[in-house]
Amino acid sequence: MFLLRSLGVPALLMVALAVVAPAGSAICCELLRAGELEAQATPDLVRGSRVEWAVEKLVGFGLIDDRIVSIRPWSRGEALRLLEEARSNLHRLTPDERTAVEAILQQLRDEDFEGSIRLDAVVGATVMDSPWLPVPEDTNTGSIDAEVNHLARYRAGRELLDGRTLAAETGLEVVLGDGAAAQLRPRVWWGDPRGGSSTDGFQMVEAQARLQWSNLRFDVGRSGSVWGAGRNGGGLLADNARGLDRIRLSSDGPFQWPGFLSFLGPTRAEVFIALLEEDRDVPYSKVVGYSVAVRPHPRFEAWFATLIQSGGQGAPDASVGSRVADHLLFLDWIFNGGETFLFSNKGTSLGVQVRMPSWRHAQLFAEFTLEDKGHNPRRIFWQDGAWLLGAWLPRVDASGEHDLRLEFYHSGYRMHRHSQFTSGRTLDGRLLSLGDVNTDGAFVELGVNRSALRASIEAGVENRSADVWDTRFRPDGELDVLEKIDDRPDEFYVRALVTLTAYADDGREVSLGVGLARVTDSRFEAGATRRDGILQVTGRIPLLERR
Repeated sequence: MFLLRSLGVPALLMVALAVVAPAGSAICCELLRAGELEAQATPDLVRGSRVEWAVEKLVGFGLIDDRIVSIRPWSRGEALRLLEEARSNLHRLTPDERTAVEAILQQLRDEDFEGSIRLDAVVGATVMDSPWLPVPEDTNTGSIDAEVNHLARYRAGRELLDGRTLAAETGLEVVLGDGAAAQLRPRVWWGDPRGGSSTDGFQMVEAQARLQWSNLRFDVGRSGSVWGAGRNGGGLLADNARGLDRIRLSSDGPFQWPGFLSFLGPTRAEVFIALLEEDRDVPYSKVVGYSVAVRPHPRFEAWFATLIQSGGQGAPDASVGSRVADHLLFLDWIFNGGETFLFSNKGTSLGVQVRMPSWRHAQLFAEFTLEDKGHNPRRIFWQDGAWLLGAWLPRVDASGEHDLRLEFYHSGYRMHRHSQFTSGRTLDGRLLSLGDVNTDGAFVELGVNRSALRASIEAGVENRSADVWDTRFRPDGELDVLEKIDDRPDEFYVRALVTLTAYADDGREVSLGVGLARVTDSRFEAGATRRDGILQVTGRIPLLERR
């Protein structure tokens, strides 16, 4: 109720307007088709779960044709549908491939998908010698209020101190009949920060209620979305920050468009409005998000997504007409005579993924994210943009015991910054997106899977810049490219991470992670170096699984 009251009538109007956008239209199509399909409301999978890994492996054997990867997480019901699709296509395999696939399927438990009540506990201990550092704000390219740590990110906003952290969290999932479900994940932690006094805290990682009609879901509460084909997400939404407090309308699984639009193939979509936190420069600003992903061919997926931040206490004023136009996506680009709406902060992504059956179903993907429009291609595609390029090989060898992922990302000078919404596109001091600001990086990850043991070996590099820029103007007064006016040393990271995870037949898991990094020109100071490290042990114990 607090969320509904806080969003208010203007925000609900935005949701109504969003329905006329592509993602909203797709969801309306699904609403019209409600009743043609039968589906039970189920909670979302925990990111990085063994079920999610199994689905990706089975795609690598060519057994799943309509999986949508650019809108995650999947629900447990959708994951079960994908596994049933894989089982129905086992006839495509050679005898040796079938043996390998059956070994993967045998590692999954019925309890991973069934049950009206599930309760688990996760405990962990972390020792880290790696500081959280602010994203540079004095670059003359807009403001932002965020911290980064290259050994502790992509953990859904879970607090890890530079020092020692002990944490315990519980996960509760409840299915209420066929049409309702809920999940809750509270976390408590105790810490001894380096150079400080002991402290503790509480986090609500997730708290969501779901109603479902056929393939249409309506969610209220705190939850996270991962947009894009990258391991941890893409240029707009990744699993770096905690979940958003939001109202969301989405399709649970892929649906088919009616009539002449059927060529778009299996489609997933979601639209939401979220309320950001109080402790930011513009308290309680709102974020409207749309994402739609289509698979016109089993080997090809394309997606479009946007986030529009506006409103809040002290936010710039705007007319109703301008706000309507701003939420109709490219209307301001096409019909607004070159004027830019300055009362909102908008980011837009376009991405594609191609599957290569002849390369053991390797997947190549690319995503471009634009912070603002411009006239100079260099500014549009590099200075104001972000890129994610990658390859995912789920089967390096014929059996699928080894997998390999390679990703490169570039984030421009102005990404996620803003001059009015000066906290930037962040939540609780964490970037909502993949990567960093004004950063180039790459990593390679090798996975080794042996029965109940998985090892992940990652090596990566990253170059962060804090250079100062100024805008060059065109003769007609329009903004042109950015010009560097102060060249500072770049901070350069080299890191290695190894994670070992063991799975027991009764659902217990234990994980050990070790990471090391070497940083040159630390904190953008020439000649300064430092060495970072992290050691983490976590365990998961199922407490209750009732069918």
